[in-house]
Amino acid sequence: APTVLMGIAVPLAVQICQRGPRREGTTVGTVYAVNTVGAILGAFAAGFVLIPTVGLHKGLIAVVSLNILAGFLPLISEARPARRLVWAGAFVGVVALLFLAAPTTLFRGLYQKYQPTADILHYKEGKIANVVVYDFVKSGYKDLYLNAIEEASSRIWHVQLFKMLGILPVVVHPEPDNALMIAFGAGMSAGACVDEVEGLDCVDLNPDITGVAKVFTHENRDVINNPGLNMIVNDGRNALLLDQKQYSLIISDATNPKTFDSWTLYTQEFYELVKSRLKPGAVFGQWVVMPLPYDAMSILLNTFKSVFPHTSFWCIYGSSQCIMLGTPERLEIDYREFSDRLLPMLERVGFPEYGVEDADKFLSFMLLGEDELDRALDGFTKINTDDLPAAQFRIGGEVEGVKDFLKLLRHQTSILPYLTNLGAEEERVKGTLEVYRSLARRLTLGFLLNNTGEYREAEEVATLAGMTGDENVKSALRYDSERKRYFTRRVAAGVGDANDHNNLGYIYWQEGDHERAIEELERAVELNPDFANALANLARVYTDAGRYDEATATWFEARELSPTRNLLATSKRQLDIIHLLRKICYQPDSSALRASLAELLLAEGETVEAARATSVAAELSQGEPQLYFRLARLYENLELVDQALAAYETLAVLVPEDDRFRRAVENLDVLRQDPAAKQRWLNKNEIVFDAESSPDEHPSTCGEARKLWNDAPFEGKIGRENLERAAALYEESIEAKPDDLHAYADAARIYELLGDLDRAATFWRQGLEIMPGNRMAESNVRRLELLADGDDPEELIEIGQLFRANGDNDTAIEFFGRAVETDPESFQTWANLAAGLDEVGRHREAARAYERARALQPDSAAARVIEDRLQRLSEWLDNCKINGEEKSE
Repeated sequence: APTVLMGIAVPLAVQICQRGPRREGTTVGTVYAVNTVGAILGAFAAGFVLIPTVGLHKGLIAVVSLNILAGFLPLISEARPARRLVWAGAFVGVVALLFLAAPTTLFRGLYQKYQPTADILHYKEGKIANVVVYDFVKSGYKDLYLNAIEEASSRIWHVQLFKMLGILPVVVHPEPDNALMIAFGAGMSAGACVDEVEGLDCVDLNPDITGVAKVFTHENRDVINNPGLNMIVNDGRNALLLDQKQYSLIISDATNPKTFDSWTLYTQEFYELVKSRLKPGAVFGQWVVMPLPYDAMSILLNTFKSVFPHTSFWCIYGSSQCIMLGTPERLEIDYREFSDRLLPMLERVGFPEYGVEDADKFLSFMLLGEDELDRALDGFTKINTDDLPAAQFRIGGEVEGVKDFLKLLRHQTSILPYLTNLGAEEERVKGTLEVYRSLARRLTLGFLLNNTGEYREAEEVATLAGMTGDENVKSALRYDSERKRYFTRRVAAGVGDANDHNNLGYIYWQEGDHERAIEELERAVELNPDFANALANLARVYTDAGRYDEATATWFEARELSPTRNLLATSKRQLDIIHLLRKICYQPDSSALRASLAELLLAEGETVEAARATSVAAELSQGEPQLYFRLARLYENLELVDQALAAYETLAVLVPEDDRFRRAVENLDVLRQDPAAKQRWLNKNEIVFDAESSPDEHPSTCGEARKLWNDAPFEGKIGRENLERAAALYEESIEAKPDDLHAYADAARIYELLGDLDRAATFWRQGLEIMPGNRMAESNVRRLELLADGDDPEELIEIGQLFRANGDNDTAIEFFGRAVETDPESFQTWANLAAGLDEVGRHREAARAYERARALQPDSAAARVIEDRLQRLSEWLDNCKINGEEKSE
């Protein structure tokens, strides 16, 4: 705006000076004076009058018009009087054209382009901020953005945080009367607090909150129409400076400290100002997010604690949402009194709907108490101040920020040391809070490290403790009640699409309702046959339901549709699991099969399932020490002390001469009985997080190619152009590093996917030149040559055998089957088909194929081998306890 006004002022000043005295000093002085006045007026007019009055859209056009006017003024001023009117009219015409031509939805359209998969529920070009509420229909939540910065959403952990921010200061204060809240946001914190105090003043710089409040009416309890709410339009810090009013509670719900307009609410001076407005015995709570860049989280905690020495730190585990709570004295909670006050409060604010139904769950969100913060920040001296905001204006540092929070997490505790008056419930409360402490640690680690395995471990801990309905665990694994309600509403309203049915199917699957999961996922595929993600989910549910034929066919359909690198690898592992599960149907008492299944599950990252399979294998083994040792180590890695202890106790009996197992029993028994010792043991377990991995030995084009190969739309198949571009990048990578066999192999695989078998074979041959004698390359060259024109039974059998050599047994069976169709009287074709079916666990079909082969050559040596195999198959078929195979056939 100052530039615009200066652009106008300069030509005017020149004209004035030309018509006035010709003294140089006057001319220069006038120009500077006009420019200075113009800059001041421009800044004021544009920033405080123009845009706040007419909005961003019209304000932008007005500013553009002023620029145009700057260009027209010299023309108008220098023109003859008769033409001045013409130039002035031309200017008016151009401006009028701008107002008529510029779309009124310009900025709304830009916000829509920013989030193309979301619907806009509310949009407002406000005086202070552009307000947008998105409906993320693919993910199942609505989200508030102010000036393109996310502020609040309907995700379960966001709602938990804001409701907790509203009532945590209330419930730890013995008798609060009035409260001040800085920032309204979506109104959830205000909605939770307003009925628990005599009056709530809420300060927000943005006056355009009504529309937002209405969108979040359910979450904020219609707070905008609550007579106890007193809205004040002002900056939060200025409001405190201008008003000497004292409060029992002050709650800061302002946006996170990384933003340009909120960092001043996280400095020592601000906290001193807050403290000066607190009544004796008052409480202060502030929202903060984690992790922050570098050591910013530690800086903010240290700054907060420098003013409020009795600080506790609360975290909605499994998310980024935290609260710093400052109390007048060391936090000490009378458990029974606290519970009596809290329970009706939870009901009033609607907390049970979001997974917080009792005091134990509510209290489980405390991550660090006063003592733990003292230890965590011992020796740390950095403070955030107005003139040296050490936690702000730093670019990058994400990895260091995660590591900083991991250091804090090492001091995690339950709230138990801060509770009194547990009474007869002491043992129950201790046990429950210890389970929650374990859940909190795992879910927080899972969030920080982006590790779904930690979430699965938390789910197992909850299951073992009888807490299968914990909403934070379910939220981390994307099947919480709020997501379920969201997608159910869309389907019930008749607007449900393939994505809605896919999400519902996934949720039912996680809940163990396979029948409804299959129904929803099949509907998703019916609505969108190209929905590769839904097909993959459906294949997994078919597997869990024992419908292995359908699972196998669906995996093939998914990878045919979208053969990304990741999906091909996943489908390979999942098909191998299906093969073992088929065999287990017929050999349920086989310890070896269960152990092999555990290894496959572990390779798939399913550590909890691997432990379960190993446990069954160990029980079936009738005392195999190696399996019990493997089970004990798995449970130790999962940090399940009781289960690891039981495995070591068994080992101590099985191998009494090995002192290692006796010592392990003694050590774990101490951990089981002493939570503090267990926490120290957990802290010794190294948390591996190194985003700065070792340098990639492959050229950068190789990484770009891998990325493109996996770049498929969530609801669709990978584009052929992506595969072609990925293959071309691999070729560039080969030129840069001709001895990189992986690039040759990947390029060959992609060209095979594209149907260019000749080029695929060429790359395998080139790979052989790099590594002569490589069996995989030789096998693939021969396979591709045969695929190009092989169609007689012997060639089909060889192709099948080559697929088997690659580990693709299901495709091998397909070619063995084609060989049988081509020559149904060949012993060799039937024998190969039988062996292939036998290998993947399709024993019933294998037995029929073996019988057919034996009938073709009843007196051969091979037939006698087949006879022995048929006898073993007969025993397994008689033993079959699961009828999934019969149902499939």
